[in-house]
Amino acid sequence: MRAVLFLSCLLFTINLAYGQNGTDIPKGVNKLVLSTDFNEKENMKALIKVLKNLDVPIQKADTLSNQIQTSPRNMDSYTYSLFFNVLDHKIVASATYNSNIGIQMYNMVINDVGRDVVTTKRKNSTQNKIFLKMKEIMIWIGGEKNIDYDFVN
Repeated sequence: MRAVLFLSCLLFTINLAYGQNGTDIPKGVNKLVLSTDFNEKENMKALIKVLKNLDVPIQKADTLSNQIQTSPRNMDSYTYSLFFNVLDHKIVASATYNSNIGIQMYNMVINDVGRDVVTTKRKNSTQNKIFLKMKEIMIWIGGEKNIDYDFVN
């Protein structure tokens, strides 16, 4: 009887540890909203500190409008940038990416201007990988339990 109980507890623990490791991403998410106990100024300081600690270069930091944009980074064959807006006790994160491909027509080159990152069903899609980078930053600031998803309509 003890062996069955022990085995059941062990299987339950393994399922919690590996079955729900936080990488399950709902389809159609385009923004993360982190609720904190900090004010805008403290949230900006925390966000800048976390970005620096994670070696994420900042392209623009506007303390007047409380917005931060990271420098473009490469992933697979794409380039992406992260955007953070601080509003009261919330930090809203979003991202854009482009394919780095240009089409030449006549004497002009038309470049891919970029698209919003929206999660997909495929676990290893570029959008989901970028989303997980964005989520990692938010978890460092305020923990996973304080993050809400914003879905595309």
